[in-house]
Amino acid sequence: MTTDKKLENRLESNLNLTKISQTDTKFYKLDKTQDWTKTILLELNEKADSKSPEEFLAETNINIELEISKKFKNQYGEYLLVKGKLQTNYITQCIRNLTEMRDSLSIAFSICFLNKNCDIDADSTELLEVIENNEVYELYYLEKGHANIAEMVHEQIYLNINQYPVSDPDSPLLWNKEASPTKQ
Repeated sequence: MTTDKKLENRLESNLNLTKISQTDTKFYKLDKTQDWTKTILLELNEKADSKSPEEFLAETNINIELEISKKFKNQYGEYLLVKGKLQTNYITQCIRNLTEMRDSLSIAFSICFLNKNCDIDADSTELLEVIENNEVYELYYLEKGHANIAEMVHEQIYLNINQYPVSDPDSPLLWNKEASPTKQ
């Protein structure tokens, strides 16, 4: 992402395509002060149970940088290209010993939001990506002219998150403790 452009710090979770000009690119730098990003961070903190997810907000964060461009092609009609970087740290639970632990995620993504009824190849009913300017973009669909940015970010997180966090690989398994000897 470039820093010489004007960065905006607010973005609707469900972006209306008509609110984006086709002539400029918008740059966003978002954090947990926005409702939909805060909701995602609260969900990430849900597995830890010593405090409520809200109480963990002060010690966790989410930062998202987005570059959004509106384009037009006869084949697709109007569409959005979204390049993003996401970094988050959150509190979760170790699957090995069930203790709370801090985990983090840092990802980059390139997304193309197309209209569901655009003129794409009939053989491409399961099209998963679009190539634009020699770059590969993962495909999402616009819903009634809106790009659901929050849903896309949420999905990108859960496609990349560590599903099996372990705080200490050498710690004993809680469910594998030696049982007391039985009488025979």
